[in-house]
Amino acid sequence: MEQQINFNPFDYPDWTCSECGHNIFTPGVVFKKVPGVALGEGTGDVPFPIKVATCQKCGAMFPYDKKSFDEAAKRNKGKTQGSGSGLII
Repeated sequence: MEQQINFNPFDYPDWTCSECGHNIFTPGVVFKKVPGVALGEGTGDVPFPIKVATCQKCGAMFPYDKKSFDEAAKRNKGKTQGSGSGLII
């Protein structure tokens, strides 16, 4: 038997922009440059879309999305990139 979860999302606080405090966000897309060999698409770079949200007032990235990008940047810090492929070596 499946358990049904009942909750009202309006009972919970809004996420707010970490830059300006605004609480309305607009959907957007960040395209990452992924080496084609990683996706089985050959040797050129392939645009890989990642859905994000940006603050409608100041344009800052939604805090949860920004955290993901910041963590990836920390993991890749100090690594060098290959010649134009975007492949981290």
